[in-house]
Parts: sequence; C-alpha cells; structure tokens
Amino acid sequence: MSIERDLWSEAQLAEVVAFVGKLEAGGLIAVPPGLGRLTAQLAPLIAEAERTQKSVPLFSSAQTAPALPKLAYSLDEILEMVPFGRTSLYEDIRDGKLIANKRGRTTFVLPENLAAYMRSFPTSQEA
Repeated sequence: MSIERDLWSEAQLAEVVAFVGKLEAGGLIAVPPGLGRLTAQLAPLIAEAERTQKSVPLFSSAQTAPALPKLAYSLDEILEMVPFGRTSLYEDIRDGKLIANKRGRTTFVLPENLAAYMRSFPTSQEA
C-alpha cells in the first residue's frame, strides 16, 4: 500500500480492515482493544470514501494516531514509574516477586507481570 502524505484511498482502508478481520476470524491474531477501536473508527471513513469516491484523511493535523498498547517495559522504564530503586527491583526479580523475561542481554517485563507485582504490595490498611 502506498500512502500519499496522510491520505489513504477507500480501497486501501477497506483492504486494511478486511485483512485484520481475516486474521482475527482465523484465530491468527487477537486484535488489541486499541486496534479494535481504530478499526471501528475507520468504518465511517471507508463508507464516506466509498460514497464520495475520494481519498479520506486518516488523521487531521491536530490529531495523532491512537497509541497501541505497550507490549513490554524495560527496567529503566519501570524505574521511572515506581517509587523505589534499581537494587530493590533486581532483588525482587531475583527472589521471583517480579517475573522478568530476557532476550539476549535485554531484560524486560510484561505489563501483566508488572501489574501483578505492583498489586502484591500491602495496601495502606494492611501495612
């Protein structure tokens, strides 16, 4: 598909939506919530493009593309979000409190593991 600036033709939009639908229907992918909303947002654009036989802008200059969900966090990203330091984080990984994955020398944490780790701390009523 060729993209001219930020315009897609109705055929290109329809092709993307159809392709994603086929992958999802065949069980090859699970469309993340953000992409499902994007596909739903594209439907009226496709209809308008088919009606007018013109290309339609995907996003206005004031608009940005919807963010896709984060698939993994680096330890540096996690350290920016939590109120404790690197040593504590590494200790919790070593002790199995935080489940981390490795790819080569890169350590990363899946969002669901980070959420479970953060929920494992006592609440103010339990402390």
